[in-house]
Amino acid sequence: MDEGMVRIENVIGRVEARTLDAAEEAALNAIQPRADNAKYDSHSQTSLSFCLQNTRVALLNEIFNWVNDPEGRPMFWLNGMAGTGKSTIARTVAKGLDDRGLLGASFFFSRDEEDRQCTVRLFPTIAYQLARSVPPLREHIVAVANPDVCTSMMQKQMCKLILGPLRASIDVPSPIVIVLDALDECANENHVIELLVLLSSALQTLRSHLNLKVMVTGRPEIHIQGQFKRPGMDAVSSISYLHDIDKSIVSDDILQYFNHHLEVIRNEALSANTDGPLPSDVNTLVQMADGLFIFASVA
Repeated sequence: MDEGMVRIENVIGRVEARTLDAAEEAALNAIQPRADNAKYDSHSQTSLSFCLQNTRVALLNEIFNWVNDPEGRPMFWLNGMAGTGKSTIARTVAKGLDDRGLLGASFFFSRDEEDRQCTVRLFPTIAYQLARSVPPLREHIVAVANPDVCTSMMQKQMCKLILGPLRASIDVPSPIVIVLDALDECANENHVIELLVLLSSALQTLRSHLNLKVMVTGRPEIHIQGQFKRPGMDAVSSISYLHDIDKSIVSDDILQYFNHHLEVIRNEALSANTDGPLPSDVNTLVQMADGLFIFASVA
């Protein structure tokens, strides 16, 4: 079956997945505590951006090639310094996966929101989204998602809410991708360490059963780097370094970003005679950004 037909079948499956009766809705809504605002397209994310068309092309191709490679390592760490655009890329990838029917779940950490600054709600949220997006998992997740499990230690949550249903289910579409953004925004470093240990072990365990993949993003902080340097971690994880991308490529993308938003401003001014900045002025802004998209977004 060609890729186009696979994509159509996955999308049809997602439409069916969202058609729930009242009893199923009640059962899923009972999965608590959750952070519904952690999903890539939640209301709290609506003011945040996606990658502009024709920007980040090589990197996005690299990520989607990883997704589509059945022999690829199951974990992908997008490693980048502050301001390099990790969350925008993660949001773009999550949307692209969702459009293709491949997104199992997403969780965007944020130290600015209580629900998203820790791992307390992580696995119930992931389980809830998986139950909605992957129909064969639904009954298995609902069967175990009781308050005792959903408020237990992380290891028990992972085993009961994620590993158990994935092992028990048949006819699970492949691949299933989970996107976890901004691990460095999780307030408790020890919880991040435990999470990465659990994920790497689970992905290794499931590798022969189904094609589950996890994309994580985060700054190269010591507690995160340390986990990816553990013996054996290179067998299950790939790393892409945003700060190693040729600066001329990033600068070209930032130039497109500036030009796009300047055009929007001119159109909103409702005047064809509105003067915009000279190309030399825009190039100066690109140089000032020095490869940081966060500068472009607030300039």
